[in-house]
Amino acid sequence: MVLIGACLFQCAMLGVLINCTGVIFAQIRQELGFSMSKISVYNTLKSVTTALSAATVTTFFFRSNKARFLLVNQFAIILSFLMITLRAEGLLWYASAVVCGVASCVGSVAVPMLLTRWFPQNAGTATGIAMAFSGIGGAVCNPLCAKLIDAAGWRWAIVILGTVMLAMTIPGLLLMFRREAADSPGSTAREVPRAESGSRQYGIGTVILVCVILAGGAIGVTFAVNISMFAQSIGYSLSVGASLTTMIMMGNVGGKFLYGFLCDKLGAWKATMLMFAVTAAALLCFLFAQDKIAVLFGASLLYGSVYALSVVSVTRCCVSAYGEQDSKQYLGIHTCVNSAVMAGVSLLVGVLFDYAQSFTPVLILTLGSVACSFSAAAVMLVRSQKRTAPEAL
Repeated sequence: MVLIGACLFQCAMLGVLINCTGVIFAQIRQELGFSMSKISVYNTLKSVTTALSAATVTTFFFRSNKARFLLVNQFAIILSFLMITLRAEGLLWYASAVVCGVASCVGSVAVPMLLTRWFPQNAGTATGIAMAFSGIGGAVCNPLCAKLIDAAGWRWAIVILGTVMLAMTIPGLLLMFRREAADSPGSTAREVPRAESGSRQYGIGTVILVCVILAGGAIGVTFAVNISMFAQSIGYSLSVGASLTTMIMMGNVGGKFLYGFLCDKLGAWKATMLMFAVTAAALLCFLFAQDKIAVLFGASLLYGSVYALSVVSVTRCCVSAYGEQDSKQYLGIHTCVNSAVMAGVSLLVGVLFDYAQSFTPVLILTLGSVACSFSAAAVMLVRSQKRTAPEAL
């Protein structure tokens, strides 16, 4: 029942309004004549806010009543979108980004860490299943959002999707917290191994390598949320853009489940390298097959795996690098760094597109970051194998 509740909650948190941002903003940009830079400034401000508040908000989450915290957090996400419906410019436009940025701090931390305590031996699989439901929500809600926009406008689409989000949040939290928390004194959950590497000393090199690994997923998602605008930029309609987003969400579902499963079976570093290889293949298709819509649909399905690298990998890589207990003090740091990276890249995406009138420079930048992250994961794998090798003798 805990896992069912986690699936419902994660679907509500990331799968409804958050995953429909690309479709909603594409319509706002088209209807109100926004430049790509203005959309990028919104995303940048949101990421900067997350970066500045991540450590504080994450620490507060671990020390607070988690059910109440997550309920308030959901209301904050809904509020941030409702602010846009009142006035999609000026103070409310930027205030919306700030509120959404603060509420986004625990998006990739809350459910995975709770499930790590409940399912210590299969934490990756359980996390992958729960996080996959954000992709299921996105796969269902993106075409629904496009239809709602056509029928009633983007403002009413936000109101309706916000209601759906709240309707899923409440039962999700009730199921997730129906029993005693797994990290309380009476819990039967066992401690997972401290770290894949077997080391309790975490030098600056380890922290930098993990930052580089996680940055690839963060940068990759920056392009994923703009897939509808990418489709429009190469001559396709908003409905095609929404369909590509749906394919990405379907890949999101399969990618998260597969990534979690592979983390349990192969370890976080091998699983991460495999997912980065899939992401790179999709990016090459976006670069060189823009006139072949069937290839774009297939590439979008593959590219959905980038969400596993931006969400599930945060906890899986931190637990593998630092151990389950010590990872809590690094999660805020890496969430902060990831958000700072997303802030800079979000701004850069708008500048690059407005200058080139094409997403090609963005795709090249994303492909380069994926290559760097793959290399960093390979280094962590080699380090972990060297440290565990003496034990096998």
